[in-house]
Amino acid sequence: MHKIALILITVFLNGCSSIPFEESKVEVLALNKEISNKDINNKDFNNYLLSKGYKEDNLPIKTWGVKELLLGQYFFNYDLKTAQNSIEWIRINEELALLKPSSSLGIEIGRGSSNEELSDNIFGGGLSFSFERHNKKLIRYEIAFNETQSAILKHEQKIWEYRTKLLQNIVSYVEKQDLINITKEQLKLKHSILQMIQKRVVLGIASQIDYDRKALELKSINQKLIKLQFQQAKLKKEIATDVGLSIEKFNLIPIDAKSVKKLFLLATGKFLNNTSIKDIQLKATTNSRELRLLLATYAVAESKLKYEIVKQYPDFNFSPAYTYDLGNYIWNLGIDVIISDKSKNELFNCST
Repeated sequence: MHKIALILITVFLNGCSSIPFEESKVEVLALNKEISNKDINNKDFNNYLLSKGYKEDNLPIKTWGVKELLLGQYFFNYDLKTAQNSIEWIRINEELALLKPSSSLGIEIGRGSSNEELSDNIFGGGLSFSFERHNKKLIRYEIAFNETQSAILKHEQKIWEYRTKLLQNIVSYVEKQDLINITKEQLKLKHSILQMIQKRVVLGIASQIDYDRKALELKSINQKLIKLQFQQAKLKKEIATDVGLSIEKFNLIPIDAKSVKKLFLLATGKFLNNTSIKDIQLKATTNSRELRLLLATYAVAESKLKYEIVKQYPDFNFSPAYTYDLGNYIWNLGIDVIISDKSKNELFNCST
């Protein structure tokens, strides 16, 4: 009996210490340093591009195109990576939901005395386990599954929002680049005209007033160019932020505005030629991420409501036990059930 007691104690203690707690600290400075050091020469980023069909001879990338920007955003953007990792954590709940309710194992070692006898050996052991009714485990899994689907849709929605913002900034960047090129041509032309008028003023053919008027026009165009270049630099910084890189790392390679513009024109023309208004309306309705997310949120709420309803039905707890006392071998079986309060059910029904 002593051996049995020691074995039970060992199992009990090992069960309590099998999952040690390890504190995980967030090193903010190290994390900021890691983000600031990310660039296109990152080995993992190049491997990621290879997995997406890039040829090794084209790596590292030489310019930012639409494809490179979108892939870079998905790889470097910290918010998107965090959202992806959170899905994996939520998905664990599906596995946990399939587990059976925890059972318990207990032992008793005691010493008792009376007027007639002295009992030196009292040993006992017990086991407790639950029996759930009305498919509660299945409903818990349903809740976990629906929450996972909701998290996936939220992640897709976040990707869509970040991607849309990035594409909008890219379009604005290309438009600004075209305006800058046009303004530079205007500035060049006005400068040539001003030089010609200056020669005419020297020859007495034109007046100083004509020269001053053209000089003001040249100055106005030059200020316009400076303003456009400032806006362009601001847009570039926003694009770098959307991708998830510092502006210093992003500027290691240029944005290929010509290829970006060409791709947008081809994609827009192809879309408009092959898609009718009815097709656009149908796809906008059936493929709406917001609508799918609302349905997923409703599914989670419905599953939780279903679980609250089945929780009103009590579960049974069985607790068989064994005790040795004064040479007596005692076996017993306990059954208990938690009875829900009737008023609690009425409150629940009122609230639903």
